[in-house]
Amino acid sequence: MGRGLRPVLVAALLALPLLAALPTGAEAQTTQTFVSNTGQADGAQYALSTDYAQPFTTGSNSEGYSLRSVEVEFSTISNITSSQLTASIHSESSGSPGSSLGTLTNPAFTNSNSDQTLTFTSTGIDLAANTTYFLVIDMSSNRGSSDLRSTDSNNEDSGNLAGWSIGNNTLRRQWNSTGAWATAAVSLKISLGGRVKPPFTLTLSIPDDLAVEDDLANEAQIRVALSRALVSGETVTVPLNFAGASRPADFNLLLGSNATGVSRSGNTVTFTGPSVAAATLQVLAVSDSTDDDETLTVSLGTVTSTGVTVSSSTRSGNGEIRLLETVPYTPSPGLPLVVVDSIVPVGGSCTGRECEITEAPAGSDIIINARLVRPALEKGVGFVAVAATRQIAVNAYLQPGVHAHQWLTPPTFAVGDKSKVWLLRMSPSTAVESDVRRMLMFSGPPGNWDDGNPPPYGVVDNDPYYITIKDGPDGSAGNIVPVVTVEQWHQQKLDGGVAEGTPVNFEVKSSSPAQGPFTVHLKVEETAGDCVAAANERVHEVSFAPQVGRTVLTVPTENDNTAERDCTVKVSLADANGNVPADGTTTTVVPAGSRFGYTIDTVGPTVNGNKFPPKASATATVRDDDSVARKVSFVTNPQQVDESTAGRVDLVVAVDPAPSADFDLNFSLSGNATRGSDYTVPTTVTVASGATYATIPVTIVDDSVEDSGEWVVVHLEASGGYEPFTPVRSAIKILNHEPGQGAPDWTDYQTVVSYLIEARDNPSNAAVRGNPAHILKWNRVLAAIGYSSGEEPM
Repeated sequence: MGRGLRPVLVAALLALPLLAALPTGAEAQTTQTFVSNTGQADGAQYALSTDYAQPFTTGSNSEGYSLRSVEVEFSTISNITSSQLTASIHSESSGSPGSSLGTLTNPAFTNSNSDQTLTFTSTGIDLAANTTYFLVIDMSSNRGSSDLRSTDSNNEDSGNLAGWSIGNNTLRRQWNSTGAWATAAVSLKISLGGRVKPPFTLTLSIPDDLAVEDDLANEAQIRVALSRALVSGETVTVPLNFAGASRPADFNLLLGSNATGVSRSGNTVTFTGPSVAAATLQVLAVSDSTDDDETLTVSLGTVTSTGVTVSSSTRSGNGEIRLLETVPYTPSPGLPLVVVDSIVPVGGSCTGRECEITEAPAGSDIIINARLVRPALEKGVGFVAVAATRQIAVNAYLQPGVHAHQWLTPPTFAVGDKSKVWLLRMSPSTAVESDVRRMLMFSGPPGNWDDGNPPPYGVVDNDPYYITIKDGPDGSAGNIVPVVTVEQWHQQKLDGGVAEGTPVNFEVKSSSPAQGPFTVHLKVEETAGDCVAAANERVHEVSFAPQVGRTVLTVPTENDNTAERDCTVKVSLADANGNVPADGTTTTVVPAGSRFGYTIDTVGPTVNGNKFPPKASATATVRDDDSVARKVSFVTNPQQVDESTAGRVDLVVAVDPAPSADFDLNFSLSGNATRGSDYTVPTTVTVASGATYATIPVTIVDDSVEDSGEWVVVHLEASGGYEPFTPVRSAIKILNHEPGQGAPDWTDYQTVVSYLIEARDNPSNAAVRGNPAHILKWNRVLAAIGYSSGEEPM
């Protein structure tokens, strides 16, 4: 494969959206009754001069349940205060209440001599399947004038969840006793409710993505997501199958940050509890000598687990990742080259080279940003900016169509121009017609640098763009019903989500700004964990002003002091009632009383035969930050160094807080550089007591091997009670500096000039022509300006 990357390709790659598919398994948010006996016949009254423990048994749902409410029937309430009565859930130990799992929130107690049912609540107490627990009502003082209602029936009410039951007896003891419990052959009248936890699922997300050879800035991603984080004793092993390319010849895998409890061995990812709920693998394309692009297909192998049952394993996306070449454009030195950086339809949008714009009464404008460059002599730079030395008129071809066009700013460069903005206007058509797709291409003129009549310019990339001109409903420029998309903010996505208590931002975009204002409805829900207040789990609205194409929905999250699994917030485009369209559909929503609406596309666009996923919903991870009290993280950013001059490179690690005793800093290494021959690093790095920083020294080896540059990546691991915290990795790119390849310095050019003069004046002197030092510098200069060794550019 090649070594350089065309600037236009870089721009196109950077313009592609980062698609980070997140888990979509949903924890049901509807609270329902688990089991109840309040509909059974009344029995005796039991005074609150006694503590009570009512057993109950859960159903068979493998993931368990979240208890949110307990209804208790009282026959009499007389002067009870919240401090006098505590209701809590306990485990079962030898037929009696064991340890407390959580305390319920008391309701208001109102004096009454009539039966009344009061509801005790909780934000969620986890209950396992097929397990007996106790509802314990504990009195701190004798309230014998108040009574609980019992029933002699051994039956439960109809409509209960399968497997749930209430015990046929109740345990009791005096309010001030901590001794043994006595048994009464009755049951307290209670009703238990909450949420059924969803089945445990696994999703492999491979969005349409690409990776560029030898370029960490352009890497693809694979995401393995569980429906919840694992706890101790649980493991899930996920084998990945790859086709179309091989590892490590064509690509490498790198486990991303924030992967506590996750490991990778070969093509297998293993989650070991306690672990995070999702892990990201970076796919790094490897530079080789083969000049072709490859399509890497990823699929799931047979998933195995212990301590947890995986009910389903699915793949999201088509599973394809493009591994792209880095073939450089190598025109003649000095020839100015036109680079088209971007095409921007005003009020429209582009995905790659496919653009859309809608007819407007005054015409639809398309902005083209272009600049001039020339090949750089310095290795690794690629191209440098250059000014036009004469007038340049660029060949621009627009495929004929029903819409007339006009170059308001023609595609030219005047003398001295380095960059230009060209403006193309498409006139509206008055006829009713289908959408029109037209090709726009920029090309260079004919000419040959070597024939003494060089062309005035070249074009770095003459692949065509395609512009679809969408017709208005009335055949000209009627009301626009744009496609609306939603995505998590790019930076929050790169950071792997936000910490609890930090608002989550979702960017809502309109493909074509409407002529009038319109409102978009978005349904906000939790699909895992508990981080959004109930008041915010609802349908939200954002508004677009006329001709505005972007707005932001901010979802507040709650901060607590409880170490818990990460939470997932999902935002879906919906109608005013919160109805979310089914997958594979296109739905137009026009709010009541409005002339303007929006379209929800759950199909996803197809561009040049490549299927892209829809953006009708987005998810964001809210990270629990209560468990990481001590952390280590990199201060040093990724960098590149020259192997001949780098020497030692220190990677600085922040330690927070300072340790009270020495400990060894654990780290792992990856990348295609070889430890020992390309670099050295000590086996052990010790963090001294009281230190807030540590240094990992990496010594670069100036070898004699032409290896075209290599990477060494250092990953922080858990160490001495400290957890790795973002950023958890740093990288060094080692640039090669071997004979005939490295960047020539001024002395190289001086030596070559002297050599040429000597060779000219002494054509038969073999000592002059065979000088090894001259030949080394000669080859280095030739390689830098694009000639093979031994050629004479004269």
